[in-house]
Amino acid sequence: MTTNAQNELHGRVYTLAEHEENVRRLKSGEITGEEWKAAYERLKASKQSIIAELGRKTLKQLAPRGARRDKKATVIVRIWEQMLQWYALGRAIEYSPFPNPERAFLEAVDAAVAKVNDETLRKYAEDVRRNAEAFKKALENPETLEEFETFIRFKGIGKFRPKQTAFYKELKAREQLDIGNRYGDPKTIVEGFSQEVRLTGPFSSNHPKKNFPLWIVKIDQEKHPEKLPLTLFKELCRMASMFGGWWSSYVPEQAGFQFKAVEAARHFMTFVTGSVDRANVLATCEERKVEAAAETLGTKAETFATGAEGAEFAPVTTLGA
Repeated sequence: MTTNAQNELHGRVYTLAEHEENVRRLKSGEITGEEWKAAYERLKASKQSIIAELGRKTLKQLAPRGARRDKKATVIVRIWEQMLQWYALGRAIEYSPFPNPERAFLEAVDAAVAKVNDETLRKYAEDVRRNAEAFKKALENPETLEEFETFIRFKGIGKFRPKQTAFYKELKAREQLDIGNRYGDPKTIVEGFSQEVRLTGPFSSNHPKKNFPLWIVKIDQEKHPEKLPLTLFKELCRMASMFGGWWSSYVPEQAGFQFKAVEAARHFMTFVTGSVDRANVLATCEERKVEAAAETLGTKAETFATGAEGAEFAPVTTLGA
């Protein structure tokens, strides 16, 4: 079936403005499963129109925070893939890049969208609302250690009121006491990782705001239905940082340890389970530091040469917000 015939079948040509509206309706719980799937089919059928609409924008409009060293065509492809992946409700998409990565990616998204129904959309909207309320509360009135950690990340510990400072110190003291009672000493905590922590992945995805490719390692929810102890979680975060990774739960379905390279994600997983040579790990980390330093120098040189405001990529729309 031709692209024009597909558009006639599914209705009018899909646009960036409609995509913004569909995402808004998704977050507010106003769209049905049938509408969502029909819009997805029209999006796929309107690929050339979307690419053309994006092509009429400048690189600065497509990537207002800077596109790093990416060409305009590369940025457009990433935005297109992000638009498709929105219809999978932000789920990490796992697929083989061989022999045809574009087809494999689309088939993986198709499979995820096929599972969407009214109930999954309702739950997604509810999660968005709950997460927004939890974030707002953490910044306005933190009462748990997790809320205080969020407050510190976004406002800084210097913004605590005197009573908040005292309560935060009390919570930290309780945490240390609980850790001592459960594990005995830090060595026991670290040695317990290979027995206690189960991970899944890595899964292919895109950064929801900056739109670059990601590989996500998730905590196995079947093995860990409850949250990990905070100290174990922090140790995992430290380990992920050794490979250039970080934890993010900005998009609930993408919650996990995120990496820019699949090799880094795999090294992290094997390191956590204790099945990798430490010497190789240290060599990998050292290599990553050198690459990061070179990239930073390259970015600075480009900034001085072009007068760019920054080097981070951001999508043309606010779809990741």
